[in-house]
Amino acid sequence: MPLTDLSLADCRDFRPELPDPADFDAFWSSTSSGAPAADNRRPAQNPVFTPVDTGLTRIRTYDVTLPGFAVRPVHGWLRSPGCPTGASDCSTSGPITSTSPTRRSI
Repeated sequence: MPLTDLSLADCRDFRPELPDPADFDAFWSSTSSGAPAADNRRPAQNPVFTPVDTGLTRIRTYDVTLPGFAVRPVHGWLRSPGCPTGASDCSTSGPITSTSPTRRSI
């Protein structure tokens, strides 16, 4: 447990004074004007979900690509429960946190 000089209630109520930089509004106006939805020259892009074969039998894994800042692609993996067809129970035990494919069944 971290130690602070404020009570829990004081921590929740704490609102520091954070002055905005002089160019704050101009920065965000120019930044958001490059977003796909705000730029009519580029259509908004939907995320792309590509299945990844990890060898896991009860977890579906997808390589996800979506447009990020300045329409640069952002990549990540999405894992979700995936029972074999006809299975009535889809429970797993232990944390599922690996970021690389493993060759084992759960």
